[in-house]
Amino acid sequence: MAIDVFLTFLPKISLSISKKAMENLVCEPITTWEDLKSWSEDTVNPFTVCSQDLQERELGKEPRTLPYKTLVCHDMGGGYLQDKWIQGCNEASYVFYQWNRIDMFVYFSHTFITIPPPAWINAAHKNGVQVLGTLITEWDEGKQLCQEMLSSESNIDMLVDRLVKIAQIYHFDGWLINIENHIQEESVPKLLDFVKTLTQVLHQEVAHSKVIWYDSVIKNGQLKWQDELNDNNKQFFEECDGIFLNYTWTKETLHSSHQVACQYDRVLDVYVGVDVFGRNCFGGGGFNTNAALTVIRDQGLSAAIFAPGWTYQRCDEQVYFLSNENKFWRLLQDNLTVCPISQLPLITSFCLGYGKRLYHQGRAIADTEWYNLSMQQRQATLCMPSINGANNCATAEPSIIDGQDTTAFDGASCLKLMVWPKKPKETFTYNLFSLNLVTSSELCVSYTFKLDTQKCVCKDVWLEIKTNEKCLKFCDFSKGDQSRPTVGEPEAPLRKNTKIVIDGVTPGVVDICYVPDGESCHTSQGTPQSNWITRKYTIAKSDTDGLTLLGLNLQLCCWLNEQHSDNDGEGSNNLKVKDDVGVGGDEATSVTAYLGHLLLTTTDMMKDLLQFRIFDEMLSNVVIIRYDTEESNTRCLSCTLSWSTTIGKQPVYCHVLTEQKHTLTQQSQDSDNVKQGQFCYLGSTFNNAFHIRNLEVEEKIDKVRFFIKVTEPFMALHQFKKLIEI
Repeated sequence: MAIDVFLTFLPKISLSISKKAMENLVCEPITTWEDLKSWSEDTVNPFTVCSQDLQERELGKEPRTLPYKTLVCHDMGGGYLQDKWIQGCNEASYVFYQWNRIDMFVYFSHTFITIPPPAWINAAHKNGVQVLGTLITEWDEGKQLCQEMLSSESNIDMLVDRLVKIAQIYHFDGWLINIENHIQEESVPKLLDFVKTLTQVLHQEVAHSKVIWYDSVIKNGQLKWQDELNDNNKQFFEECDGIFLNYTWTKETLHSSHQVACQYDRVLDVYVGVDVFGRNCFGGGGFNTNAALTVIRDQGLSAAIFAPGWTYQRCDEQVYFLSNENKFWRLLQDNLTVCPISQLPLITSFCLGYGKRLYHQGRAIADTEWYNLSMQQRQATLCMPSINGANNCATAEPSIIDGQDTTAFDGASCLKLMVWPKKPKETFTYNLFSLNLVTSSELCVSYTFKLDTQKCVCKDVWLEIKTNEKCLKFCDFSKGDQSRPTVGEPEAPLRKNTKIVIDGVTPGVVDICYVPDGESCHTSQGTPQSNWITRKYTIAKSDTDGLTLLGLNLQLCCWLNEQHSDNDGEGSNNLKVKDDVGVGGDEATSVTAYLGHLLLTTTDMMKDLLQFRIFDEMLSNVVIIRYDTEESNTRCLSCTLSWSTTIGKQPVYCHVLTEQKHTLTQQSQDSDNVKQGQFCYLGSTFNNAFHIRNLEVEEKIDKVRFFIKVTEPFMALHQFKKLIEI
């Protein structure tokens, strides 16, 4: 149902994103002991609560390639920068998107109780990464605070109770305890009791929770960083889930830490600190951080990477941020574990959670900068492809791009794959996602892509799923010529080990090849951001029953015009390295593919999504304020939109827009003679609600519409949208 209310004195909607309209709700830390004592669940604004459950990360039957764990500790500018705005803002900031390579994320600030902003929790939880807040005390003020905290059992109980409830209410997964001030020696047993009790109660109340102790205070209460696990700090290690070692360690202290941890059979619970800014740190940090990580892994220890936002802060202007970020993590990849996806659905548009524009189904709906980490999508494993089945460097590293310079399908980013073919016919295979899925259901697969070729020709973009026994390939022969083989429907697939050869390009040996369910869908509106192609497939239950899905790959099948081919022989690989990402050739011979959307789910899940509806739309807390000035009369509208969905508590991404309307004359107010206005993007939400504050308007408008455009995970279903009218 829609709400339709006419207010003749409503103001006109601004035609650009209003900062006041977007920056309206913030997440804040708890700064004092008194504030913590007065905190209660009743004081929590529901808008500030994370809505994304922690997704499972099951390792499955196969053990990890590498056994150790990786923690990232995010410390930037004191925290609570642009990420504090619950519904996003119109100013870009740092984003982290290497979630499939880490296990734990700590949001850090130099404030007593650091509550992670919900956008970070949403982004991490979607990828199965635990999020920890921080309790920190420092300097003389911290010393006094600790005296208050540990002065009585009742204070310790209250502290534990508050920390557990804060984690429960805000929906995150534990705490980093960082005491960086002197503790009276007689109070050390109380501090140990606090750490023990917090860990025990948190484990009881919050599933999969963690308490990590920072290497600072030692057993006699002195503030004395050890840079290792030893007799001075192992007492704290014994009472919690792990220790975060200080950064100025040596190879010798790492070996000693390993020996002590072995006594507890807890080697993986030692997180060795690495400061990316390189302050007195082994290797010097920066792009040489891998030197430290290699030494840590040689001892079989876990790592705590501190302040990876160095890739964003190192330049006055962050124009090279994505390049720096990809390079930084690429250099670390041999010492990181890529966690496979073990739970369906897998749905992504590769959005980073920020951009210069906002796209919806391939069309720009807002031509302005925005930032909202809750809108971030799963990211592919950015690794170099194989070419004709062998490793080769004739490509640019796959990268995430924003829609300012090129395009996106939904959000503001897509996956860019750029290659320089050197042979007349080549195939490039990219491993997008590692999987560990055992399925016994019929599956649905879809992908949306577009191509940009120069003097080369890229014949097609294929998708393939690797299993422990078979290879499933998804392509489109529906408009092929006579040189292409006849391919049956999914019920009549090609025989096992049949080679698929199209115009001389051999994508590889496959077991089953699928054609789309119906015609490939083209999004073509005559604009630069259009011309996307969407293909959808159904995988019969019998094709995957009992198998383990291991990988999801994308394949570019390329042709090179004769004048651009390399005739040095079949084994030749004369490539010119273009820059530090290892690309060769010139742009005239390049092929670029953009992957804008990807879906892998079961038919049953798809049926549930197809029945999705928005209902019980409500408009509340409507406030209209008039500001009279000499130049004009300005009105500001504040209100809260809320709704329910047919999928219960599962979060739904929505874009919120407005359209201005006003009657041409007072007499026509009850007629349909209404002048249409332009759409204005207000923001996006990961909750079933959106708050608008101080939306600037003009005098003549008497009708404002609010549109809720549902996006991921429903964009593969042609989108549903609902309208609320005022």
